[in-house]
Amino acid sequence: MNIKDITFKNIHPSQFYLSKAKLEAVLFWFNPHDLSNFAPLPLKRFGDKIILTDGHTRAYAAYLAGLDRVPFVWDVDQLNWELYAKCVAACQKENVFTIQDLSNRIISSKDYATKWIKWCEALQESFTNE
Repeated sequence: MNIKDITFKNIHPSQFYLSKAKLEAVLFWFNPHDLSNFAPLPLKRFGDKIILTDGHTRAYAAYLAGLDRVPFVWDVDQLNWELYAKCVAACQKENVFTIQDLSNRIISSKDYATKWIKWCEALQESFTNE
């Protein structure tokens, strides 16, 4: 699939919570009519999926604004694919398959720190201890 053909419907998140405070901060500056200052969202092919590796809050803000696509770029970073596989599997377990599915997963900063950040740290630590 050509990156120009990708829409939010084609993208699988790798994160299953959003911070309400981060979303409010993005919504403050985000202008859906002018994406010239919108840094492209990074994507990676993962088996038969295209996953969003970062920028979930910005992606959700664009979705809220009614956009079906924003600038995307193929992520060239070397990523821990085992870690991302677990993130994608966790998203599926939480019924998060698209950006839209994050609608009921916006939580307070405190909850985000415990439910998402600590989860990520524990996952990362599990790879360090192997």
